[in-house]
Amino acid sequence: MVSERRVIQERTRERRSWLAAVTLKAVAARIDRTHANLLHHFGSAAGLHQALIESMAEFVTTTIRETV
Repeated sequence: MVSERRVIQERTRERRSWLAAVTLKAVAARIDRTHANLLHHFGSAAGLHQALIESMAEFVTTTIRETV
């Protein structure tokens, strides 16, 4: 049996193309920060993408764990 975390990771990998739309400039504008601020904290767009994936996976697995 495949773990729920593994399923989430696989599905996230399959849908990574949407991450291309998550630009540092767009995120910075949405959260009222600067592009440079995001670069300081995440190093690159790839670093921000990885942090978003980790955050989403943690949220989903925690929600499932608390529900089951």
